[in-house]
Amino acid sequence: MKNDKYAFIKVGELDEFVEKTFKGFCEVIPQKHVDSFVIADPFSAPNLARDLAKSGYYHAIIVSAMFFNDIDFRKDHIASALASGLMAVSMDVDALVLPIVLLPRHGQEEEWRREEHSDYFLSQGRITANSALKDSKLISSLPFPKNVVGWLWPM
Repeated sequence: MKNDKYAFIKVGELDEFVEKTFKGFCEVIPQKHVDSFVIADPFSAPNLARDLAKSGYYHAIIVSAMFFNDIDFRKDHIASALASGLMAVSMDVDALVLPIVLLPRHGQEEEWRREEHSDYFLSQGRITANSALKDSKLISSLPFPKNVVGWLWPM
């Protein structure tokens, strides 16, 4: 049974960009309705999202990550693997999993660090929160598949 809670997974310890997306998210959905989890490894995010989704406790699972060139591997492959893993979790567990995976082009890191781009990260959090509210409301209003079968072929 789901209550009025949302899970927000922050990938990257003390990442200022991820914190700004979280802050924007909590401007739309009050923080008292959001459980936040911090993990360092982006490849752990799909596993944590799966476990949280299986609990049935949350309306939606949100995962926020930002990748720069300081990672040993190619950042676009890591971001793609993360997004693909989260979508697989969403489909396999029948849960709403929304990724906020930000991947600046080469050389944009210093530009992102400027204060004027702070609004961009806040807006990404707000947009995702609005999507989570609308999508979870729509999903919860849909009939369960077994009810649909009962309507089509009453026993």
